[in-house]
Amino acid sequence: MLLHKVDERHWPQITAMRVKSYYPADTPVPPQSPEHLRQEIHWYASTLFKTEADQYEHFRNDARYADWLSSLAERTTARVMKNLEKLESSGTNPLESLMGLHGALILGYHGLTTQQVEDELRTTLAELCDQYERGTAPGQPQRAVTASPPGVVRQPAKSTPLLSRTELANAYLAAHPGVIKLDVCWAAGQHYSEWKRWLRGADTLKDGSTPDQAFRALLESGKSPSEYKARPRPKGWK
Repeated sequence: MLLHKVDERHWPQITAMRVKSYYPADTPVPPQSPEHLRQEIHWYASTLFKTEADQYEHFRNDARYADWLSSLAERTTARVMKNLEKLESSGTNPLESLMGLHGALILGYHGLTTQQVEDELRTTLAELCDQYERGTAPGQPQRAVTASPPGVVRQPAKSTPLLSRTELANAYLAAHPGVIKLDVCWAAGQHYSEWKRWLRGADTLKDGSTPDQAFRALLESGKSPSEYKARPRPKGWK
């Protein structure tokens, strides 16, 4: 029922971008809007994923949680692509079918391909999977912090000098020869553009920000990117 409500909210926005295969000379043809369509599709897929994922916050400690999220991402991608296929085929009347014409177009008209959209959705939802595993997804329900038993005083953690960002990055790369920076970014759940901003210093990306915490968590873990994040980096991701 919740996913159906998401369909009802988002489907009209995507359907409105569908065009006919023929327009009379006195009727203006709608403009191509690939970025607008791409954003609408990604927003729709992300909302479908989050709507279901938010229902299972109490499974965060289950060893199968990561695999479950991956399966959810695959189901969500399949649902969106199936609905897009319906938009490409619906609206074709029998006469147009006999003539080999399509009555309604959407992806191709706006300069997108089915494979391109599917690959982008897999990347977007893989990032959401990673955020949900870490508990950092936007709007994700947060687990309550466990209180200390009565009479037990938590000792503050001992502070240790922080390496500079460049020192931390260089030390990590030296300890993992052959690792490329894109794999570091993928494992940390951040794009390469954020890596470059992070290395430039706190003036461009503040200490304690989400990217800063994500990069430090990986670089200080001692694990290789493949150990830190089992899912391989999608082709073309950057």
